[in-house]
Amino acid sequence: MPGYILADIYRKYHQRLLELNVRSFLSARGKVNRGIRDTIQNDPNRFVAYNNGITVTATDIKTINDGEAKRIVHAKNFQIVNGGQTTVSLYNQLISSHDNNEELLRKITVPIKILDLSRMASIDEEVKLISEFSNTQNTVRKSDFYANDPFHVEIEKLSRNTTFIEDNVPVKWFYERSRGSYDLEKNRGSSSDRNKFQKTYPKSAAGDEISHVFTKTDLGKFELSFGSK
Repeated sequence: MPGYILADIYRKYHQRLLELNVRSFLSARGKVNRGIRDTIQNDPNRFVAYNNGITVTATDIKTINDGEAKRIVHAKNFQIVNGGQTTVSLYNQLISSHDNNEELLRKITVPIKILDLSRMASIDEEVKLISEFSNTQNTVRKSDFYANDPFHVEIEKLSRNTTFIEDNVPVKWFYERSRGSYDLEKNRGSSSDRNKFQKTYPKSAAGDEISHVFTKTDLGKFELSFGSK
């Protein structure tokens, strides 16, 4: 959907579009919304690549063929259940005092997922669940974004190729460059492979903590501690 169209729809219907969203607009002072605003103003052509888009529920959706594509010409009960921050950020740009706002927003494409609930027996309950689940996801930590940096790739290689002797037993330290990779590796392969992995990267004696795995944040703490006077 063109960014201008989404902003204009919000200008016409305002908060009615977000009645079933779990959050109202959280202001542009927050880091995420500030990032959306900066992309709108400074890199509009890449908005579709940087933004997750919006999720919409509706009923009685009617379309027409428009060349090689279909175009929506009618929809009832149109609700944005995920993407309220994106929608209001575009609207705020539209009504701001910046020059060429309409032209800027027409450069923006917003990914949109539209769910037709016309055949659902209980639309209100279905929309509630969709809103809840589409706004629930695993938290992404800032350190996760650095997993593919060359430095961390090299540390991972080093951890896989360096053997230590502890109590006359060869072991290694597992560098978890990507969060959750230890559990993925531990559960791969046959039972024999899994046993071998756990012997190579053993757990603590108590069994409730992993003693031979360390993360990017652990590494940062170790380096700072080692380098402090």
